[in-house]
Amino acid sequence: AFFSYGDIRLGQGRESAKQYLREHPELGQEIEQKIRASAVTTYHPVTND
Repeated sequence: AFFSYGDIRLGQGRESAKQYLREHPELGQEIEQKIRASAVTTYHPVTND
């Protein structure tokens, strides 16, 4: 599988994508921020009602 983020091709296979993100930490941080922001906006706690 080929991993991409937007128009950026990260690499073929998981290990290649991981290596790309290690070489481009600013992109990894951007992806992490978007994931965390999405998790916060979609979080719905379960109540005991």
